[in-house]
Amino acid sequence: MRRMRAIAGLSVLFMTVGLLLGSLSPASQAGAGAAGGPLSWFAGGNGQQGAIKAMASYGVDLYAGTLHWTSGCEVWCYDGSDWTRVATGGFGDTDNEGVVSMAVFNSELYAGTLNWVSGCEVWRYDGTDWTRVQSGGFGSGDNHSVSSMAVFGGALYAGLENHVSGCQVWRSADGSTWNRVSADGFGDGGNADASSMAVHDSMLYVGTFNPDTGCEIWSSADGATCNQANDDGFSDGHNGTVSSLRSFKGKMYAGTWNNRTGCEVWRRDGPNPADWTQLGGDGFGNKNNVDASSMSVFDSCLHVGTYNHDTGCGIWRSADGDSFQQVNTGGFGDTNNLDASSMATHGGSLYVGVADWERGCEMWRTAGQGGQPYTDWAQVSFNGFAGATWYVAEGSTYGGFETWILVQNPGSGTAHVTLTYMTGEGEKEGPATDVPPGSRVSVNVADTVESFNVSTEVNSDKPVVVERALYYNCRQCATGSLGATCADTNWYVAEGSTYGGFETWILVQNPGSEPAEVNLMYYTDSGMVSGPIITVQPGCRETVNVADTVETFEVSTEVTSDNPVVVERALYYNNRQCATGSVGATGTHTDWYVAEGSTYGGFETWILVQNPGSEPAEVNVTYQTGWGEVSGPTLTVGAGCRESINVADTVETYTVSTQVTSDNPVVVERALYYDNRQCATGSLGAGFTGTTWYVAEGSTYGGFETWILVQNPGEDTAHVTLTYMTGEGEKEGPGIEVAPGCRVSVNIADTVDTYNVSTQVTSDKPVVVERALYYNERQCATGSVGFDVN
Repeated sequence: MRRMRAIAGLSVLFMTVGLLLGSLSPASQAGAGAAGGPLSWFAGGNGQQGAIKAMASYGVDLYAGTLHWTSGCEVWCYDGSDWTRVATGGFGDTDNEGVVSMAVFNSELYAGTLNWVSGCEVWRYDGTDWTRVQSGGFGSGDNHSVSSMAVFGGALYAGLENHVSGCQVWRSADGSTWNRVSADGFGDGGNADASSMAVHDSMLYVGTFNPDTGCEIWSSADGATCNQANDDGFSDGHNGTVSSLRSFKGKMYAGTWNNRTGCEVWRRDGPNPADWTQLGGDGFGNKNNVDASSMSVFDSCLHVGTYNHDTGCGIWRSADGDSFQQVNTGGFGDTNNLDASSMATHGGSLYVGVADWERGCEMWRTAGQGGQPYTDWAQVSFNGFAGATWYVAEGSTYGGFETWILVQNPGSGTAHVTLTYMTGEGEKEGPATDVPPGSRVSVNVADTVESFNVSTEVNSDKPVVVERALYYNCRQCATGSLGATCADTNWYVAEGSTYGGFETWILVQNPGSEPAEVNLMYYTDSGMVSGPIITVQPGCRETVNVADTVETFEVSTEVTSDNPVVVERALYYNNRQCATGSVGATGTHTDWYVAEGSTYGGFETWILVQNPGSEPAEVNVTYQTGWGEVSGPTLTVGAGCRESINVADTVETYTVSTQVTSDNPVVVERALYYDNRQCATGSLGAGFTGTTWYVAEGSTYGGFETWILVQNPGEDTAHVTLTYMTGEGEKEGPGIEVAPGCRVSVNIADTVDTYNVSTQVTSDKPVVVERALYYNERQCATGSVGFDVN
């Protein structure tokens, strides 16, 4: 089980921004996330695996190492079609926050870690198993990071980061026994990091991070005796880091971090420290390109990846080693893609690992087709490899409750899945199951545990999608929700009521190995009310009754914790005749989308807006119906307050979606009731639109009906295709058109008749997707926002 903990010492970490994060600041991560995973709008929006810091081609596959502050680094393997997770949770220690270097040596793969607590480590992989070959920072906890690796002269070299006495270089002839070959900081303690390494012309080159006098490059013919090969900072102290080094066309090239005038690329043209030539200008003509983070030679051209906090990362190409042209659009079309943090060539393609601290890291691939930019860029991983770990806070298998975990595998390879249950008494080992490609598997939690309080952790070697369904009183009422792909220390729950027959419960899951001290704060229509403080033991689940503190029709909740947890909400009405439930949000947004809604034929729909900020929020509501957009109300939600909007006050229709925009960040949920509130569904809204969505839950047999609801808030018609994933594999669904400003509902039963069906929705224009499921002539229902991977 992962060890979830608050990260200490980040102020020191961010001193090395040029090396690790391309001048990422802690503030740039604030407020990222929300529920439902690295998608910023659902759990994991803290970036999940936020950066791909290292890559290597090993055997016939490509390997990528990630960085994650709380749950530990991961290593992923790509076979050209599917990604498989081959290391997780920091190799069993979440203090290993990142894999920041990789190298292949003696037919094995080596990975160096970032570890601020006990010191960096080196791990070795033989294609099947990982073995730790160095730990404890090579004997000093001050050696935080194995920032660089290279193979030279029949030995493996590792460059270490040390802010106390200076960087170090170590060498191993067999990968197991290591010897130090450099003085502290090459004789200057200001050289805090051996940030990059490369081999050129029978010489080993090491680039440093030096915030005092500027970066340095050291060269060695024997791997031990070193000479400085450049002037400090290339005569500019603002060149703080040599972030990348590469040999190209008989010359050595170096890329720097410079947050004053922009990154620089230098070429060595002679034997003396001054014999370097700057190329491409400061920041390639844009000072916001602050870091030349990565380099690779591909298609007989030198490629340089940059960090840009304004327009997103850039990829720059030079065929002659003199002039450079950009060959991608900024951030690959997403300005949250800040940093091209790693590059590798593999299988005739150039791969770029991208840091995105909003929605999680991404991997992009090109074969170099087209002009400027390349026209064949393809995204081959999404949102921090979202979906390999899921958390479900809600669950009960006692006293008339039943709980199901629904696992969808949209990939082309079988997913090997294991479940762990967290109860009031601690962890219980759940089943292991295989989910074939293009299919759905349902797991009955009661087959393993009988408890009022049970949460679930789902681990898979491949990305999957997980939802939860809970039924009560012989399925007279039900709740359902998308799971969360990450634990977090801050959660928001917009929906809640404790008056007039309503009861609301906050469910807190602690998947970590340390107790979590949890504080609850309630937001009502009249202001904030302090809730209880509880301790959730590791591997346990706790339940909080909101009515123990407040009695009101309108209440939202904020949950804060000293260690990451997972939060859901359950609401019951009229002696539990109907219920709604949803995962919480880990962040706020100024734009929210709600695909589901109906205000005709016995339906009522409410939009619930929570303002956890310190300033009032001016909120505008727009409805998307079957015939187009309709302007909704404008209202002010006071600081620390919650407001409810009755959609029927504006439109009367079977089909209505909602768009909420606000001048200050808020949180939005949706509640829908049917037949005088005999059944209900509820869900967190979506903070983003997307072109690919997944819905794990669905059934069209034995009294079930399932609908897929597609909202198009854009200005162009969306051409949408549905694919269904059943226990027997994929089934082709319909193709539909959703006009701009409209909503379309699709009945899955028109295509498949089965107990187990998941859905994939793809669109040529960004849309929003939800799912509604009804049972027993709509006596009970569940609903949830889909999982967006764009």
